[in-house]
Amino acid sequence: MILVRGEGESLSRVERAWEGETVVCIATGPSLSEAQIALVRASGARVIAVNDAYLMAPFADVVYFADVKWHGWHKDREEFRAFAGQKCSIFIGVDPKLGPGVHLLKQAGYMGLSNDPTEIVTGSNSGYQAINIAALSGARRIVLLGYDAQPRDGKHHFFGAHPDKSHAPYDVIRGRFRDLVQPLRKLGVEVFNATPGSAISCFGYTDLAASLESHPRSPVV
Repeated sequence: MILVRGEGESLSRVERAWEGETVVCIATGPSLSEAQIALVRASGARVIAVNDAYLMAPFADVVYFADVKWHGWHKDREEFRAFAGQKCSIFIGVDPKLGPGVHLLKQAGYMGLSNDPTEIVTGSNSGYQAINIAALSGARRIVLLGYDAQPRDGKHHFFGAHPDKSHAPYDVIRGRFRDLVQPLRKLGVEVFNATPGSAISCFGYTDLAASLESHPRSPVV
């Protein structure tokens, strides 16, 4: 487990429990498919599912969400209750009352990358925040899946639309990802964008199967 909370503490920190490993961050873009998820599962890589992506990847190590409203939509779903991995969100100064089973990390601004294990940079979107968590976990390689950052055939997400019909401000978030390039490079973290047709251009596109090949993973003890 990468998220830990000290006894009596309300906020958590990210442990470097995935040192040198491959972490796949799965967002909810319309290109996400069952075939892609099957490749990820077969690879044995670590997985952070963003928002509804846990429905496609219930085997994920972590489900991350930033929106309290989203939690309200999912907290009573059987799939969310049964999710065996860790649940994580961001603390923005007001206790969101998410329950004892949800880990909270502090906000560390909107641009760049946090190296403080108790904080993450928002980048104005939860997919960005998942990358920061992966970096804090010690990942050497981060693979992005479902990071379309644009609609496809009229769909904003693989599942269709949120109950309130909201969608991300794509023009804003596409630019935010550029703020991650240099900090991740400085840490020696490789990023592979395996999202077909992604509008995020700062990370070169790589075939998913190729990006998952020969990924290092720590032995189970």
